[in-house]
Formats: sequence, C-alpha cells, structure tokens
Amino acid sequence: ARPRLERVEADVMGNFKRLGVPSEPMDGRARLALLHSQMHPGSREAFRFSWKDIPQTGLGTKDFIAPDSLDFRQSRTFRIGQYWGAVSYLQIMASELSDKLLAEILELDAEMTVTMHI
Repeated sequence: ARPRLERVEADVMGNFKRLGVPSEPMDGRARLALLHSQMHPGSREAFRFSWKDIPQTGLGTKDFIAPDSLDFRQSRTFRIGQYWGAVSYLQIMASELSDKLLAEILELDAEMTVTMHI
C-alpha cells in the first residue's frame, strides 16, 4: 500500500504545484494538530498529543482534538465555546470548473474552512 499511497501523494502535490499552490505532506500528528486548531478557535492552548498516550490512557485520537462541547440547538448555526459558526453547502454539477471560483471564495473577508469533494 505504501508505494501506491506515495504515487497518489506525488500526483496530488504535482497538481497543486501546476496550480501554483504550495503544499506539503502531513503525518497523522500534523493532521490531528490542524483539526485541533479548527475545533478550538481562538484558543491559545497548545495541542498536547503523543501516540504513546493512546494505550496508556485508553483515549482515542478524537478525545485529544474534540472541544468540550458543541451546541447545535439553533437550526442553521452551531456554537463551539464562545464562537458561532454556520455550514453552507454548494453543489456544482459541472464537468470542468475554473480555479477562479475557489480563488474568489477564499478572498472573502471571513474566517472560514473550505472543503472540496471532487
């Protein structure tokens, strides 16, 4: 599986490079740290995690990144700590899509996470 995943990684990074987008591979801990930062907006708390902690504590990786609480009582918004958020879904059924659309979305003056499923 490792050689196949390395080829996929090289292919994805090559595509990003052609678009002029900097990218770098992330290991499991780096991905967890990124998720922790998104799930704890505005927090100055450092991400404390070690793979050795998993068997010793009986906790899973989700326990290290999850916030204390999520409030979904509102129908169109949610709350993490003192921060409010909302989720929007945009489905575009096109065989080809210009990268201009993504650039315009990312230029919006708002703190947001954009995920694309292609």
